[in-house]
Amino acid sequence: MITIPFLELHTGPAEVYPVTRVVERGEELEVLKSRTGWFKVRGPRGYEGWVEADKLQAAIAAPAD
Repeated sequence: MITIPFLELHTGPAEVYPVTRVVERGEELEVLKSRTGWFKVRGPRGYEGWVEADKLQAAIAAPAD
């Protein structure tokens, strides 16, 4: 579950890819695969995107307000 205010998902596994969706606090993501420090994830409504591993780890490890 995402515990930070938001998390940006990109269309590909790098910062140069555009942000396709913003995931909000409380949403759950399923990890589909990983590639060189990035994870491809799927949200509860079926959307998919890529998030940097460090950012995903911080988003799920941060304490909820």
